[in-house]
Amino acid sequence: MEARRYHYTNSFKYKKSLQNIFSDVLNLHFIDYISIAELTPTTVTIYSSEPALEANLVESNLMQYDEIYTSKERDNELLIWDNYYKDKTNEIKQVKTMNYQLQFGFSLFETNTLLYSFATKSEMKDPVRFYSDRLSDMCAMGQYCYRQLKEKKLLDNVKTAKIIPFTYKKRNQHV
Repeated sequence: MEARRYHYTNSFKYKKSLQNIFSDVLNLHFIDYISIAELTPTTVTIYSSEPALEANLVESNLMQYDEIYTSKERDNELLIWDNYYKDKTNEIKQVKTMNYQLQFGFSLFETNTLLYSFATKSEMKDPVRFYSDRLSDMCAMGQYCYRQLKEKKLLDNVKTAKIIPFTYKKRNQHV
């Protein structure tokens, strides 16, 4: 099986541009984090308001256990992050939410190849219902940022992104 490669934009080279793009939607509906992922069968390319979050996941080899990027549920519903961790749940939660004081995170597919992710630091009584009631707003926020990435030609610079390949090897089990 071919390894899936994860690209995250170089946080030093593009951080200012990404912050400018995402700052227009951050704080709307209590959103403190947004990322956009382009997916192919072998590659995930992520543009994020917090590039260090993805960098930490990729470089600690935890990204391969986060099944949000391989979910088959692509019909515009909330994909609650906590439901998509395969193994290493505590480690992923530490990097993805606790390190950034994020209380609730979710993703939704715009298309089969475009995934928007959001998270909030706000403690909410029922975040699933709150964001489910605002799905069209969340999609609009993702679409806006994606258009901005295209206009600023950041989507064309994947070859300069950090590339981390993961190989899926069967481990020998010792009894």
